[in-house]
Amino acid sequence: MTTSVRSDVKTSGGANVTPAEVEAALAGLPEVLEAYVTGVADPDGTAGTQIVAAAVVPRAATTIDPDEIPGRLKAELSAFKLPTLVWVCLLQGRAAFTESGKIKKSELATLLARRLR
Repeated sequence: MTTSVRSDVKTSGGANVTPAEVEAALAGLPEVLEAYVTGVADPDGTAGTQIVAAAVVPRAATTIDPDEIPGRLKAELSAFKLPTLVWVCLLQGRAAFTESGKIKKSELATLLARRLR
């Protein structure tokens, strides 16, 4: 499942990244049930730069090694589109979702930025 809209474009390494493209690549992995991608401030970069960050929900009875995800996507995505941060989560309570089931990208970005600290 992916949730991005075409206008949701982020900048990583000076190039445009459409979260929907990264989400589709992540969703193509057999153990990924849901994938959500956003940009978060690069803690090592200059002001205004972002890294690609992803939250993935595993399918039942599977495990995901977040460190392996970027390498597994290299054949599908350009290097600047590869997620720098991958967070495997269960999204219990789905706090980052609206009542209609859509992801709140701003809350997701905040949650992922906290993972960088």
